[in-house]
This record gives sequence, C-alpha cells and structure tokens, in this order.
Amino acid sequence: MIAPAWQNGRIVELADARIAATAPGVLRARAVFDGCRLFVRGWGHRKRAFTISMSHHIARLQASCDALGIHLAYTSSELVDAARVVIQLMQPHYDMGLRWFVSERENQSGSVGADVTVFARSLHGYTKPRPYRLNFAKRARWVGHGIPYSVKTMSHYAASRTETLSAQQNGFDDCLFVNQFGDVAETPRANLIFVASNELHSPRPEDGILSGITCKSLRHVIGKHSTFRWCERRVSVSDLASYTGALMLSSSLGVVPIERIGPFEYLTVASRAVADLWHTAMLNPAQLFLTDIDEFDY
Repeated sequence: MIAPAWQNGRIVELADARIAATAPGVLRARAVFDGCRLFVRGWGHRKRAFTISMSHHIARLQASCDALGIHLAYTSSELVDAARVVIQLMQPHYDMGLRWFVSERENQSGSVGADVTVFARSLHGYTKPRPYRLNFAKRARWVGHGIPYSVKTMSHYAASRTETLSAQQNGFDDCLFVNQFGDVAETPRANLIFVASNELHSPRPEDGILSGITCKSLRHVIGKHSTFRWCERRVSVSDLASYTGALMLSSSLGVVPIERIGPFEYLTVASRAVADLWHTAMLNPAQLFLTDIDEFDY
C-alpha cells in the first residue's frame, strides 16, 4: 500500500478515500479537520516517530465538530488508534503532516453522519528555506459574524485560498488578514508573533484567529529558555512599523521568520533567535513536553 489512509474504520489507499460530491461536507462546506506534525527520528535501522500535543489537536477537532453540529462517532482514543495504524503501515522515514478530516454526509435513509479519514502527507518543501514575504489580504476578516475562526472548518480555508493565490501572483509567499477594526489576525495557514525588544506580541483569539497549539507550545519554550516576555494583545496595522521581527508558526510549518509584510521590512536576526529556540527544543522535546508526547515505534 503506497499511501494508506484510515476511513470509517477501514484501511484504504489515500486516493480511494473519497467523499461523495453531493455530501453536505462538499456542497455546504460542513467539514472540519485538524492535524499535527509527525516528527521522525532514526537510530540505526530503527525509526521512532512522535507528535506533540496530539490530544489537544483531537480535542480541537471535536470542538470544531460540536460548533457546527457535526456528529463525530469516534472517541479520542479511537482517533489516536487510527493514527497509529496509519503510521505503522507507512513507517515514514521523514517528517509528515498527520491529518484528521471529518466531512458530514447524508445516508439514503436521510440520517446524517460523518465520514472520518485519517492520513499522513509528506511535508517536503512545505517550509521554505528563506524568510517569508507576506502581503495584506484584499478582503478584511470580519469577526463577530458567521462561523468563529476558532473553528477549523474547510469554509474558512477555501475562502482564504483565493487571497493566498493573489499574494503569490504579486511575488509574495502568502497573505496576512486584518479584521474590520484594523487589527492583525493571522495568515491562511499560520499564527503570527512579533518581536518588540524583550517582548513577543501575539494577536488575541477575539481578533479573528485560530487558537494555535504550536503557539501555546512555543510560549512554553519561551518561558523556559529565554528572557522574552510573552504578551497576548491587540496588534494594529500601525504597530507593524515598530517591530524588530516577525514570525509565522503552525504545527506543519514550524516557527519561521518573516522578512516583509506589505511595505514593512524586518531584520531577521531577532526572528531567527526565536526560531532557533524552537528548533533546539525540538531536538529533545520530551524534556519540555513530558505529558504531551505520543511516541510510535516501528
């Protein structure tokens, strides 16, 4: 099996893990997902993979389902076991993106359920070797209306894709969303933090962001291994000119420096210092995340 996936309790090829075109998950974007990075390390011929905060990612998946009223028939432990089966079948030799995808469907009887698919994809090339360049999204991110951005739903990501493509057509790597109040939110795939002298500033959930699990993990690393003070606060567009550094962070992306946001340019020395703290912590994460590590031997 080249690319195994777990779908509704069965093992199938990822290419065969299909969702009906008439399903509510497709027609009305009633689909949610979550995922974390699968770190792969090797000793001789033996490989070991691990995740950080898998239980938090699954809890967020369940919360997203609850927010949309999607019935998720599997428990947390069953979703972990599904991931374990996929990992054992794949036996990856490099880091992967581990994903849980839930799409609502209607049966012929009219009852509503959900297709659940668990799979892993290569992260090769996902993170660029150089600092990122962001442009401002053309559309404001409206908060306080519609589905909250704390819900990781496909409707949010599908709408963001157009903005990403527009930014790339103009020579940028991605875009940054600003809410209707002129406050910085996030990018389509990552949270943001900003370096201000001895402080790190991160936008607030109420500003229109997903509450990032990697952001929380980095905050833990910063508290243990640096003198930076972490401040969750409102960040306006006018504040961007005052920062000495900026970074993007997500489970798949990691923690990476930004060199430009629209007209604002940043020295990457300060940003790299923060990114290096994260990369160093990932060399031996068990020392920092004692209760949040799930290991998989094969």
